[in-house]
This record gives sequence, C-alpha cells and structure tokens, in this order.
Amino acid sequence: MEKTAIRIPIFMYSLLTPAWEHKIEAQTDGDPFGDSQPMKEYYGPNGKWLLDGVLRHLNISREDEIAILTTSDERYVSTCVSITCFNYAKISRVVGPNTKVVIVIHEFGYVYPDIKNYVCNLKERGIVVIEDCAHIIGCDINGKKIGSFGDYALFSLPKISPARAGGLLRTTKNIKLPVLNSNLSQLTNIGIAGAEKYLPKYKFFNKGRIERAELLKSQVNDLCNIFEPSHPAVPYFLGIVTSEKSKIETSLPWIEFGATLRNDLVYIPTNPLASINLFELITNTIKNGGKICN
Repeated sequence: MEKTAIRIPIFMYSLLTPAWEHKIEAQTDGDPFGDSQPMKEYYGPNGKWLLDGVLRHLNISREDEIAILTTSDERYVSTCVSITCFNYAKISRVVGPNTKVVIVIHEFGYVYPDIKNYVCNLKERGIVVIEDCAHIIGCDINGKKIGSFGDYALFSLPKISPARAGGLLRTTKNIKLPVLNSNLSQLTNIGIAGAEKYLPKYKFFNKGRIERAELLKSQVNDLCNIFEPSHPAVPYFLGIVTSEKSKIETSLPWIEFGATLRNDLVYIPTNPLASINLFELITNTIKNGGKICN
C-alpha cells in the first residue's frame, strides 16, 4: 500500500478521486427523505448558517431557553450549535418550563432514543423541535426517515456526502433566510450541486460506513469496549473506550480522530471512501500495542 493511501480523514471529499466518482455514479439512486407531505428545501453555505437563520426566524428572546440534547448525553456539544444558540437565548442541556426550542442532535450518526414519541411529546407542549442531522441521512426509524420528526431538519452536506460545502434545511414551513454575499452564495451553489449529485446515492455511503464500523467492532470487540449510544445508527465515528487514548492516537497518526471531551474515548471515522483494509490495519496496530484497551 502506498504511503499516501494510508489515511482516514473525516470528510469524504478528501478522498474523492475520478475512480470513486465513477463508482458512485454507477450506484442505484434512492430517496433519502421519504416525504409523506410536501417539504420545502433551503440551501445555505453550511449547517451553522442555516441554524442561525432558523433561530432568527423563530424570533425567540434572551429570556427563552434553547435545550440542546444529544444521543449520548455526554458533555461534548459542537460549538457550531452551542455558540449559535448562545447568541439568541439561554442554553440548557435539559428541557424545562422556559424551553421554547429543542435541538435534538443525532450525535455522530446515532439516532436519538425513542425520537418519534419524544418529539411528539415536545410538540404537544408547543415546543419547536429542530433535528440536527449533520452526520446522518436516510436512516429508517419504524417506517419514517431521519429528519422527518421535528419542525425543522438540518443536514451538513460535506458530512453526509462528498460535497465540499453546503447545508440543507428541510421543513414544511415558509422561512425567510438572510441575503447571501457572493462568497456564501458560491459555497451554497457548491452544496446544491453536491446534493443533486450525491444525496440520491446515500445508501452506498451508509452501507460503506456500517461495513467499516462493523468490521472494526468485530476485530477489536475482544480488546475494547465499544461506545454505541443508540440503535439504529449509521456510525459517523466508531467510539473505542480506552485508558490509553493518547497511545492509540499517537500510534495511528494517519487517522483524523473525532472530537470528545472524554479522556477515555477515541472516535475513529468510518469514512466510506477510505480503504476498508485500513480498518484491519487499525486492529493490528492496537493489538501490537499490547493491552491498551479496557
């Protein structure tokens, strides 16, 4: 294997080649959304910009609260979400009497537990629900697709496809977003082109992620505890629980690890364009390192 090929980055576009383009194009198209009612689609330069637009549209006050919920309920929350919300209202990690908006983050491709019933309960209380689907698309939950439960659904195109930029907002509601400058318009157009080209191929990307996650699990399950906060899932990262996090990350410098505040958790990306042989190499590296998992 060539040295340049030994790499597992987070984003798919980093590994996109003409050969991959040809293979992706040959895949069967599918519908990642399965809409049961007419939906409106709004594109932007990224998901953060679209989240800002939704919060601006909702006209919430600084006395209101936005609850940010994640699948794992771990301490880590993306600053793209937390800082954006901080500019509009108080932030909480739990739903309370002053909660006006709940952002449900399907964290790293793991579906929020009992999403259908939970969102239904929130809506009955008059709470606006935003599904953060930055890392997952097309996952079926009891006959409904991810992103179809809340009032708004946000997708990050570079995370769910090889698109180099762009975000997608889907909702039944009319919303007026801020005017884009030329640079943001260019990024948005890149996202639109990427969505049209790659989103119909979502099954191919999801299958690749699941295969890589399952291979890694089967190889290291006897060495390490696997961090899986929920099912179903299309793992964007596979979490490995270890007391030797720094040792693992140092021994695998060709992997772009995911972010976490835990010092005993390593997030390995399941990039579907990364050679599946690399995931066997991960196992060999861990085994050669001795007992570094607990």
